Amino acid sequence: MENKDLTLRYAFVHIALKGIVLKDTETFIKIAQGGPDNLKGFLSFMWNDIKEKNTNLTECEDVINEESFDVSVSDLFNDEKLLIVKLPEPKNPSEAFYIGVTLNEEDAKFFTLELGDKTNIETGQVEKNSAYYIGKWEKDGSHVNFGKLSEMRPGLFAGKIEGILKNN
Repeated sequence: MENKDLTLRYAFVHIALKGIVLKDTETFIKIAQGGPDNLKGFLSFMWNDIKEKNTNLTECEDVINEESFDVSVSDLFNDEKLLIVKLPEPKNPSEAFYIGVTLNEEDAKFFTLELGDKTNIETGQVEKNSAYYIGKWEKDGSHVNFGKLSEMRPGLFAGKIEGILKNN
């Protein structure tokens, strides 16, 4: 986390949260199984701990608590559970609105719904912060982009994740 332009929102999702989900899956699932309030408390603690210990991160002015997150769980086609977490509102491209995590200790998957820019085909102008991209982090550290969503809605995000999982 030595990049001067690294935001707290980006570091929280793409470094810290991704790390615990994909490298210490069993611990993350136990926290999630403790219920929504338990998970929201953990996320709030984790956010504020990162903020306190990493003074080089930018955009750290927001006050974050348990109410800054929302948690839901749905069933997938393969009898797995999908955890969707609504995050504090992103402000910059690549920061996430939501994460989606398959609750499978042997093979957890970590998806993001990220804020992005899009290019207006008619004018060629870049429209800042006007697109929603689905990404997936792999255990080897690589990131796969699965394209855009037309709207930023958790149900649409969950449906897209299920489609990705069915086709892979």
